[in-house]
Amino acid sequence: MTPEIVPQFFRVGESGRSHRFLARLDWTLVCAVLALTALGLTFIFSAKLQGGHAPAFLARQGFATAVGLLAMGVLALLPYSVFQTYAKGIYVISVAALAATLVVGTRLRGSRSWIDLGAFYFQPVEVTRLALAVALAAYAAARERDLRYWTGSFKPLSLAAVHFGLVLLQPDLSSTIVMGPMTLAVLFAAGVPLGLLGTLLAGVALALGIPLAATYFSVVGDRWIDRPVIHWISRSFQETGPLLLIWTGVAAGLAGLWWFLRRWRVNISGFALAIALVVVGGGVAASFVVDRAIKPYQRKRLIAFVDPAVDPLGAGYNIRQSEIAVGSGRFVGKGFLSGSQSQLGFLPEKHTDFIFSLVAEETGFLGALGLLVVYFWVVWRAFDIAMTARDLFGRYVAVSIGSFFAFAGLVNIGMAMGLMPVTGVPLPFLSYGGSGLVGAYMAVGLLLSIHLRRYIL
Repeated sequence: MTPEIVPQFFRVGESGRSHRFLARLDWTLVCAVLALTALGLTFIFSAKLQGGHAPAFLARQGFATAVGLLAMGVLALLPYSVFQTYAKGIYVISVAALAATLVVGTRLRGSRSWIDLGAFYFQPVEVTRLALAVALAAYAAARERDLRYWTGSFKPLSLAAVHFGLVLLQPDLSSTIVMGPMTLAVLFAAGVPLGLLGTLLAGVALALGIPLAATYFSVVGDRWIDRPVIHWISRSFQETGPLLLIWTGVAAGLAGLWWFLRRWRVNISGFALAIALVVVGGGVAASFVVDRAIKPYQRKRLIAFVDPAVDPLGAGYNIRQSEIAVGSGRFVGKGFLSGSQSQLGFLPEKHTDFIFSLVAEETGFLGALGLLVVYFWVVWRAFDIAMTARDLFGRYVAVSIGSFFAFAGLVNIGMAMGLMPVTGVPLPFLSYGGSGLVGAYMAVGLLLSIHLRRYIL
């Protein structure tokens, strides 16, 4: 008798198509995202009860949930290989959507990131990031060997740079930050040299660090007014001329160091020097773009993470109140609708950025731990689906989605606990926001499609 290698419910047999679909579905992933959504709806109600806006917020989030579930079901039924076939068209449409947002978008909270559809606002970047993941995965699957060399990585990086640039122009720093790990995850999974990834990270550090240093020195620069050298450096970060002079000196110093080491027969190639100079030049140039994208309140939030005393009643207030809320929940919490920090209005943005703080205050350590277990189960399923995918395209898409969920969760929960700067990254499935919820469900739909088709039948 021939041994049964594939279980009965994975085989084409007597059972109908719907039965096979339901049997193959990753029910643990579906149940986890439904549980997180239910938890989000519950605590959005808690966050908005005092102001009397809970019914309206629940209605909008409930409508987004229904749309998200429908989108998840459609994407789960569709063979994910369809997206590989039309990856170029999907990418072009996503770029057009981001460009259109800059022209006809509505400015809310300082960013032109939303399109007014009458009954509600739609944020295209929540969907276009999936289009970028699909485009990068399709390119990596088709050119896997090319990506093992530095020159082969320029095209996918250019594809990502277009998305990053359009989102930064809105400006929307938090969405750009989240897209970064998605891009790096696909490149890493495809075997891109680690030296290139390190170079990218160094350039990003410069691009973000220079504007933040300028903001920091503008706030606390007077501390070194009696120290001429440090005071000059602090002023140079705030003025374009001295800033370019400093980094030109850094580039010249690197070139001089390379020449000196070569004279002493230290084997450092000219390519390494060129890469270092590109990092410096590219990082400084990108810092001017980032400088425009970071809004003043975001600058202060990031600086307050390093030194809360800079603005304790302004930018440092959010972090302080969030930490108090998390700590006051203790082991079992204060009870639903009984959190003092949240219900008395001390905790800011408790339905979006700091919804984890609200959960921790009202349900305590046990409730927060339960949320973390369910959330990181979603992350684990994404990476496990990547490992069992039947082809490279499915693997890279799942890796990108898993990195998005992991990074967004770490940043949001970390900032609620004072371990990360406040960047405005929402917590998927829990934070209020219809576009984000629909985008998260679409990502899960792609994961389910990859999981369903892991066997060739």
